[in-house]
Amino acid sequence: MGNRFGFKDGLLLVVVLATLVSVWLSMVQYDRQYELLEATQRATQEQTRVLQAMSDRLASGVVAVPRGGGDRGDAEGSAQTLANPWAGTGLERQMRPRLEPDFASGDWVVLSNVNPIPKLTPFVTNSATASYVQGLVLEPLATRDPNTLEYVGVLARSWDVSEDGLTIRFELRDDVVFSDGEPLTSADVVFTYNLIRDPELANPWGKSYWEKVESIEADGDYAVVFRLKEYYFLAFGVCASLQILPGHFYSQFTIEEINQLPGLLVGSGPLKLPDDVEPEAWQSGDQWEDLVRNENYWGPQPGPEKLRIRFISGDVGRLQAFRNGEVDLHRVPPEEYETLRTDAELRARAELYEYETVNTGYRYLGWNQRRGDEPTPFADRRVRRAMTMLIDRQRIIDRVMRGLATIDTGPFHRDNPQADPTIEPIAQDIEGAKALLREAGYFDRDGDPTTIEKPDGTPFRFTLMYPSGTANYESMAKVVQDDLARAGIRMIREATKFETMIQKINARDFDAIALGWTRGIEGDLYQIFHSSQVGDGSSNATSYANPDLDRVIEAARVTVDPEERQALWRQAHRIIHEDQPYTFLFTQKTIQFVANRFRNVEVTETGLNSRLEWYVPRPLQAYTAN
Repeated sequence: MGNRFGFKDGLLLVVVLATLVSVWLSMVQYDRQYELLEATQRATQEQTRVLQAMSDRLASGVVAVPRGGGDRGDAEGSAQTLANPWAGTGLERQMRPRLEPDFASGDWVVLSNVNPIPKLTPFVTNSATASYVQGLVLEPLATRDPNTLEYVGVLARSWDVSEDGLTIRFELRDDVVFSDGEPLTSADVVFTYNLIRDPELANPWGKSYWEKVESIEADGDYAVVFRLKEYYFLAFGVCASLQILPGHFYSQFTIEEINQLPGLLVGSGPLKLPDDVEPEAWQSGDQWEDLVRNENYWGPQPGPEKLRIRFISGDVGRLQAFRNGEVDLHRVPPEEYETLRTDAELRARAELYEYETVNTGYRYLGWNQRRGDEPTPFADRRVRRAMTMLIDRQRIIDRVMRGLATIDTGPFHRDNPQADPTIEPIAQDIEGAKALLREAGYFDRDGDPTTIEKPDGTPFRFTLMYPSGTANYESMAKVVQDDLARAGIRMIREATKFETMIQKINARDFDAIALGWTRGIEGDLYQIFHSSQVGDGSSNATSYANPDLDRVIEAARVTVDPEERQALWRQAHRIIHEDQPYTFLFTQKTIQFVANRFRNVEVTETGLNSRLEWYVPRPLQAYTAN
């Protein structure tokens, strides 16, 4: 009998043995396979994240280069260590969140505002909300880093300032396009400068900052040179912060049309008006205003794909919208603070941020010194000082602001070196105020102690105008009304829609106002307190004029040495404190809830960081683009 175990049988045995060995190895390495699978998934997720970041960079015309790894494929030269192509620029912070492991693009940021935005056209509106929107659509040459407060480039790659401070040259980026795809060049910078300086442009409050600039000229397609008439301490900041408009778009409108049309807003920034909104046909919305991503943006795309501002009047309505998740931020009024900071439901879905910075604004009462062609009682410094002496500002802080504010003595923040630290707030002094009023000719002439009369025998009464829809303005006005009544002055409260209020202020058609001003890192008092700025539509709406203050402001603006300049600003502070053109009320601490689905939210030296630096991990996103 022959041997039936042949070559084929041997081969089959080898295969069986190999299979058994393979199964055994598989069983032995069972756990390792799961480890490898998890590692592969993590690597895939990391590659997806990096590819997204690289895609954003490449879309901006910037090639990402590994640090220290060249084109090696190991961990040292991997995409995880890619340098931020915008390092050292104003866009660096916007790029950082894209390098986080849980970064995801998408979702909206929904804010609330009391009133609709009346006008979006740049340079011809002084609405704070409009300025915020413009800052997302338009871009400056350079901006301050919110933590270091040093200038960093945006549209400008670099700059040079001459030793005498009279020549400032900016080198522009050559990769910037506007939202319509047209390139941004030096011609657009020159166009924007010429527009803002046009005497027919309805922008009296903005022109004052440019008075020291003599000219601008293009040096090729990607450089501009500003020349000054004389040194001005804020000249670099003024030139650097110029928000550049596309000349090809705005040049198709007359100055009159730019003054009148409310929605001419087109820029190179990360956001834009929605595609179905024609700027020349834009009208103020009744419910909300949307900004969407600019798909032609040359920089890193923001995490959120839309920013919506909802218009909700009244503190109660805004809080309810926040509770319902209809808005993502809620600025906490003082009267809500104690209740909301311990509200378990809110704390579970939102983070609470509390801060005050040197650029935190101040609230004031402004006393109009001329109405029409006639002086008012507030033209007399003794009357203005008496008004301040009658008002118990600490009671307003304690009872209305719940202790979340500090009395102000002038336009500079107390921690700013421009402020004179020796100035003490004017204390409430009813009898002293009555004596000043009598000296000015205001006292009881008819035997009725509840009312004092003016020199012409008519009762001393006036109207205080303030924004409607905010409870603490109303409560504050009641305290002021009660305090003034103790000296026989009748004050009428007038809560007014903000748009109407601005119109009246621009026409100087008011007795007194309660409002607030923002502050700069180093402020210039010229726009608000110099006598040359008195006029319809100007920021010196109270018609305040003091030649001594004018001279000090003018000297401070052209003083190069910082210590000498600060000494002049402190002198200006003392003059304003003596004159009391405003009753400076307080600086309020900011208390704000932010929905906790957002990441990369931080408090900087200038407040909360840009909403465009925030992002929402994919599982937590609440909105889609539609």
